[in-house]
Amino acid sequence: ALYPYDPDTETFYAPVAIGISDDGLLQSLSDMADQVRRYRADAAQGKAPETLQPAQYGPNVWLLVNRQPLIAADALTVIDSSFIRRNKIRALIGLPLLAGEQLVALLYLNYVSGGGHEPHFPSGEQIAALQAEAAQAGIALDQARKSEELAAFRATTEMVGQLSAIAPMLDHDGEASFRAQVDRALASLLGT
Repeated sequence: ALYPYDPDTETFYAPVAIGISDDGLLQSLSDMADQVRRYRADAAQGKAPETLQPAQYGPNVWLLVNRQPLIAADALTVIDSSFIRRNKIRALIGLPLLAGEQLVALLYLNYVSGGGHEPHFPSGEQIAALQAEAAQAGIALDQARKSEELAAFRATTEMVGQLSAIAPMLDHDGEASFRAQVDRALASLLGT
């Protein structure tokens, strides 16, 4: 599961997952927001523990605060959250995806029970390779987000320019011209 993070609003959004229902993903976003809110409130009051454990506020907060991989070969013992129990997660690897010092997403590799076999947990060498890939993925996600923001900014700027050109026309051409200009500006923005 991939949970992008917006550092400006300090929220997780638009998760992508394989093997977890959409309802489960929506519930996990709500749970994540509650965990982060509770941790931030406790931290502001000096009540948060100095050494944070994954089970205290959940693995998301642990990753958000510590920004280091969370390796839980026995997820029920290390984390024991309702999400872990509900989705029958036996083991997990949680990786913070960073662009420099900035968190851009959390990536979870969940190992579930089922199908009559126990999941194969990666070796230390395989985990190190995952961490190296996660470092590159964080940078790529950040670049993609910035590219999308730039494209949205440019489209918005163009639309504002087109709309601002409409106002002077109201006195001269009337309502029909106004609607045509608005239609062109919106079509440009929407790419239609």
